[in-house]
Amino acid sequence: MNRKEFGKLLAALRKSRHDEHYRQLTQRRLAEQSGLSENVLGKLERGEKISLEPDLLLALASSLGLSTRERREFFLAAIGLNEREMPARQPSPEAIFGELFDSLTQISLPAFIVDSYDDIIAANYIILNLFEFSEELRKIAPTIVGGYNVLRFVFSERSKFHSLLDQEHEKYLMQSIRFFRAISLPCRANPYYEHLLSAFKKDRDMARFNRYYHRDMDAYNQDDYYFESERFTFCHPVLGELVFYSPSIFPVSTGHGSLYLVTYIPASIVSVQACASLASQFGPGAMRLAPWPEKPISPDC
Repeated sequence: MNRKEFGKLLAALRKSRHDEHYRQLTQRRLAEQSGLSENVLGKLERGEKISLEPDLLLALASSLGLSTRERREFFLAAIGLNEREMPARQPSPEAIFGELFDSLTQISLPAFIVDSYDDIIAANYIILNLFEFSEELRKIAPTIVGGYNVLRFVFSERSKFHSLLDQEHEKYLMQSIRFFRAISLPCRANPYYEHLLSAFKKDRDMARFNRYYHRDMDAYNQDDYYFESERFTFCHPVLGELVFYSPSIFPVSTGHGSLYLVTYIPASIVSVQACASLASQFGPGAMRLAPWPEKPISPDC
C-alpha cells in the first residue's frame, strides 16, 4: 500500500467514526484527539506525507478506536510496500490460491478459505454438511451481495447457524464482527467494502448483524476478544454437542489482498467421531464459492 492508498484508508477510517453527537468525525476533531495539527492530518489523507513516525501512527490508532488486531493491520498498511516494489518472481494470486485450495481439499476437518472481506472463497464438504449449508442457500447466495460472506452465514435469518450456538453465543457473534473488522481494515476505502456494508444495512434478513455491528465499538474493543485458541460449542440437532478449538489464523498475502485458511479442530470424542463420519460420508474435496479476486459490484444494490 503506497502513501496515497494509505491516505484514502485513513480518511475512510475517520469517516466511519462519530463524535458524541453521532456526527462524522472531521479532520479537525481527529487532529485534536490525536495531538496532530489539522495540516499534518490533511497531508496524511492526501498521501503527501512521506514519513510515518511510530508515535504518529499509535496516536491515530488510539483516536480511531482500533482494536489490537485492527492496529496490526493499520500499522502493516502504513509500512506496506508498493506493489511495484514486490519481488518480480512472486507467485501469481491464482497460483497462491491454488496451493491453498489443494490444502483445503486434503484436510479431514471442517475448514474453509476467506478473503479480506470475509467472503468464503472455498469450503470443504465437511464444513458445508456440518453446518447444513443447504442447496437453497447455495442458490440464493450468488444472487445477493456478499451471499457467501461469513457474516451472512452467522447472522442471516435464513441460516441455522446461530441456532446451533451454546449459551456463549453472544461472545461468538461479537468476535465474528471483530474478526471481520480486523481483516477488512486494509480494504475500508475500497468500493466493494462500502457496497457490502450497504447491502447488509438494507437487508431485513441481516437485522441481527446490524444490531450487533452498530453497538458501541469502544465498549466491545476493551474486551479485544477473539475466538482463536479457545474452545466453542455447537449444539447440533443430529450429531449432538460438538466442541471445537480454532487455532490462530494467519494471512496469506496474494497481491490481491490476503486469504485465510480457517480450520476447526475437534476438542471432544463426540466431535472427533462426527468429523470422521462426515469425512467418510462425503469424502475429501472442496467447493469454490464467492468470486475472487474480482469482487463484482451490482448497480442495483
